[in-house]
Amino acid sequence: MTTLWLSDEDGPAIHVLVVGVGRYDYFRGGHKHQVRASAMAKGMEQLTSPPASAYEVCMTLMKELRDLPARALGSIEAVIAAEDPQPPAGFADLFPDVDGEVGATAELRDVNEAFERWYDRCDGDRDNVALFYFCGHGLELGAYGEHALLLQDTRPSRFAPFENSLDVRGTVQNMQGNRAAIQCFFIDACRSSKDLDLNTVALAP
Repeated sequence: MTTLWLSDEDGPAIHVLVVGVGRYDYFRGGHKHQVRASAMAKGMEQLTSPPASAYEVCMTLMKELRDLPARALGSIEAVIAAEDPQPPAGFADLFPDVDGEVGATAELRDVNEAFERWYDRCDGDRDNVALFYFCGHGLELGAYGEHALLLQDTRPSRFAPFENSLDVRGTVQNMQGNRAAIQCFFIDACRSSKDLDLNTVALAP
């Protein structure tokens, strides 16, 4: 996880949390994948587009919102897991102060730490804008059920099929206590999968 941008200006601002997951340790092609794991682990595999999309979102927001009048960009938190952790061309020009590999890991602990920093910044002013973006594997339980966003260390198992994933409804509900009056959630993820066990009816075990 990395703080890509943090403004030193006071006042209302736009605070962003970007999560892009392309590498999944326990899914097909991952280094912890097990042949006898659950059907979800057998069917789901690595992705290439989420990291690219996450990088592009960060770069576009930096270009378009950094100098926006009245309510400019306040911060960007990025949690990205890519097969190739090196950022794309032009990324370093926009974020020259970022050290290390941005696309190293997107495990639950990374997202939790980034989320806490993002939450606190959003909570600093009622006129702030909270912007959340996720791209990666996702699943919905039933036609109107809970929606899970799967992270790098999501570990499908018989007893905890969504261990180390994000509960969309819970995340949005938790943000209701945040002071930021404008909250936007953008999710680019699937909502159904033939690999999901039909007996699974809840995110929690």
